[in-house]
Amino acid sequence: MNNTLSKLQNPNEQTVVAQTAYNAPNGNQFFGSVSAVNSTAIFVNGVNGQQQIQLSTDYCNLFIIKDEAFAGQTGSFLVPRERAQHFVKLSDASKADILTFPSLFMDTNKGYRRCANASQQFFYGLVTNFHEQGKCYKVFFQKLSVQSLFQSQLNENAVRLGINTNDGRDVLDETAWLIKQMDLRRALMSVGIYL
Repeated sequence: MNNTLSKLQNPNEQTVVAQTAYNAPNGNQFFGSVSAVNSTAIFVNGVNGQQQIQLSTDYCNLFIIKDEAFAGQTGSFLVPRERAQHFVKLSDASKADILTFPSLFMDTNKGYRRCANASQQFFYGLVTNFHEQGKCYKVFFQKLSVQSLFQSQLNENAVRLGINTNDGRDVLDETAWLIKQMDLRRALMSVGIYL
């Protein structure tokens, strides 16, 4: 491994401690804890030592799931297949790529047309695994947020973040799994949202 945790000097670095099963893009599965996050990689401590996972700066996942609390640092939830954008049958390579996409997890807006409750939060994290389960995808996640992130900030910047629709709504109004072409961290920082 070229980078080690001790070499990280990024001020945006975060520390998160939670055990989870992680499916690395190379096909290996391991249990470990995320020890650090920077703008392009996460570092996971597991039984086989530390592994570096490069995060995509080209794509991200948005999970908007009605009445889902995303409780705990790790967990899982279901997404109806018809609410998963542009998914047909995914190749193993595509599935591995999705595991490198930084992700946002949130409940649908509680008010219609870009209105979130003042306390409604979203979370930054990663998909650690997913598979088909009946007419749904079961998605496993790991939160990486270390501070409160409020969904109203996303709504206020829907146009700049490309999450608005032509009829005045934004994509946060309905259950969906979207894959967006954007450098998520850079896009959020451009509107004053720091992870």
